[in-house]
Amino acid sequence: MNIYGIEIPEKERFKEAINDILKGKGGTLIYLSIIGIILGIYAVARIVIEGHGYTTNTNSQVPWGLQIATYVYLVLISTGCTFVNFFGYIFYEKEYKPISARVLFMGIFTAIAGMGALSTELGHVERLYNWLLSPNPTSAMWWMAVFYTIYVIVIAVEFINIKRNKHSKGLMWTAFIAAIITHSTLGALFGAIEQRFYYYSALFPIYFLIIAFLTGSAVVAIVAAISVKQSPANDGALLKPMRNFMGIGLGLAFLLTLWRLLIGIYGQAEGSHIFELTIWNQIIVGLFLAAVLPFIIMLYLKGPNSLIITGLFIIAVQLKTRLDLVISGFKMPLFRAYDIPEIISHTPSHVEIFIFTAAASFAIFVYLLADKLGFLEVKEGVK
Repeated sequence: MNIYGIEIPEKERFKEAINDILKGKGGTLIYLSIIGIILGIYAVARIVIEGHGYTTNTNSQVPWGLQIATYVYLVLISTGCTFVNFFGYIFYEKEYKPISARVLFMGIFTAIAGMGALSTELGHVERLYNWLLSPNPTSAMWWMAVFYTIYVIVIAVEFINIKRNKHSKGLMWTAFIAAIITHSTLGALFGAIEQRFYYYSALFPIYFLIIAFLTGSAVVAIVAAISVKQSPANDGALLKPMRNFMGIGLGLAFLLTLWRLLIGIYGQAEGSHIFELTIWNQIIVGLFLAAVLPFIIMLYLKGPNSLIITGLFIIAVQLKTRLDLVISGFKMPLFRAYDIPEIISHTPSHVEIFIFTAAASFAIFVYLLADKLGFLEVKEGVK
């Protein structure tokens, strides 16, 4: 079925896909994602019934936890998909075009999943309408919500245009600029927290954009490698560009992480001791595991499997670094009292873990279902 130039799966094909899932023919990943979504529904029910304070391990000392880290993690993947889409069309249009719809589709739904995870942290989500009725232009968070709305709308329109085989360079540039503004604002939101030395830095807006490009490149590399493995006619021409993107992302991430660590260590402001407390974690996880080791893996392994292994490793380690980023800022309390420890530790509750699992599972399930329906293919000649 064709609506305004967009191929919509027929009702019978949709029923067939659902029947395959119900009959156990959907694939392991689909069933794992369904289980993840069910766990998320359970977690949200627990939060609504028992309250946020009873179901999560966040408190007045550590107000941000895995739910915030999930939000940051997923929206940075979304941004990275937009960046890869932009650079893919700029430098490798012929090789990149066949997977362009897949990349933007993943960008749309990782952003939605990330905002869904954030909504479980807000308390009274039903009062979100006050964002429109009582705007606060002096708040960076208010502007971030504005920019996110614009960003998701723009990449959704770009996805529609790509599906209609009417790719617009103007819209592509708009999406790229919207991604930069939106997600550098997210970085600025962290970087402007003067009371927390671990966050307070002008590097954060740039750091977030670099990490977004790295994680997005990793996700797209996995998609590209799987596409090559599934299509015998594909000569694998897209693997080299994706390898280049990941290599650039790893190099820039290493550089930004290293300089942020060095500046923090040599800092003399109140709270700078946090970088000494976390130095080994940042060296081992933030530098070696997050940048050096995946580069070595990618360098010595060849073929599509190397990109799948490297990509999965990168996105797994980046989840750990996002959680470290969020909670490490609260390791040192702002003031001391008899019942406040000198160093604060934090471990996410099972409810927080289920929220992350559900958010990631939602994005994966929607992508796999759309792929099963053939909705992510770009057909030449469709106008």
